[in-house]
Amino acid sequence: MSKTLIFLDFDGVLCDSVKEAYLLTRFAYKNTDVKQPIDEENYQMFHNYRFLVANSWQYYILADILENFSYKNADFIEARYKYIVSQGKTDKCDEFNKKFLGKRKELMEQDFEFWNGLETPTNFLQKLKNIIAQADDSSFAILSTKNKDAIIKKFNFWGVEFDSDLIFDKKDLENLSKGEFIKRYLDSHSDIDEAILIDDNEDNINSCANIENLKACLTSWGYLKSPEGKMSEDDVLKIIKESV
Repeated sequence: MSKTLIFLDFDGVLCDSVKEAYLLTRFAYKNTDVKQPIDEENYQMFHNYRFLVANSWQYYILADILENFSYKNADFIEARYKYIVSQGKTDKCDEFNKKFLGKRKELMEQDFEFWNGLETPTNFLQKLKNIIAQADDSSFAILSTKNKDAIIKKFNFWGVEFDSDLIFDKKDLENLSKGEFIKRYLDSHSDIDEAILIDDNEDNINSCANIENLKACLTSWGYLKSPEGKMSEDDVLKIIKESV
């Protein structure tokens, strides 16, 4: 019997985490208390360009561009962001990232109720929960640049049963695209005949283009420049149900 492993992205696909990212970015970039009221205009601008960000250190670049160029059009902001990210991490990015991740850890440990309220399960995860619970333990894996402990805490709170050994986070993905990680994983696990990646990021989907026996599904929900031409929740759920 063939075995299929379904790789799920976390932020955007399973979890709506924009508010947490915004408050932590605001704190790490401007030292604004995370409990300060949200400026709706700034928040909406951040939300509009969240799709550009793949790793937490890149929030510094987004924040800096929006601070200085928010009056520019969308094409300019996107092009400038991509150019700066292509230059790689700077000391300022590293300093920002330490503050960002440190504050997340502090909130998780000392103010869990507040931190937990910043993120909510997506409608897709609500539909997927029962499928995960009824499937074989090794049918699903998480592939995310989010911290593994944060994912586990969310799943425990939301009542999602998941094998923690199949949660791969930013440490596992360090210096690797999702496609490169999946290729290495499949090469080292000969018992897996097929794989599926469900992700809301076009770059992640494109990184899987040359992997045999892999179906990459670009979702119509999550953090997107545009939902047009992407796969609906029902389309993705149909593929999952046919595979587990």
